[in-house]
Amino acid sequence: MSAERIGSILNYGTFNEACTVMIGDRLIKSLAPTWIRVCGYWYPRSGTPIDVFFERGKVPKRVTVPDTGVANYRGRG
Repeated sequence: MSAERIGSILNYGTFNEACTVMIGDRLIKSLAPTWIRVCGYWYPRSGTPIDVFFERGKVPKRVTVPDTGVANYRGRG
């Protein structure tokens, strides 16, 4: 994807989660990877960050996957 096409993702009138999944699906169609993880770190205008993770396939043996740096959601209270 060119930088111009990646930037155009901001023009979609949809939720951040749907955009992240759309990016993952496009990469899968283009690259046909064995395993893929797409991390979407979104900072909407409201100032509340939204972190979305898309993962498909099984992690290949002998591949170390770095931590996303985001704590798991543990619910309210």
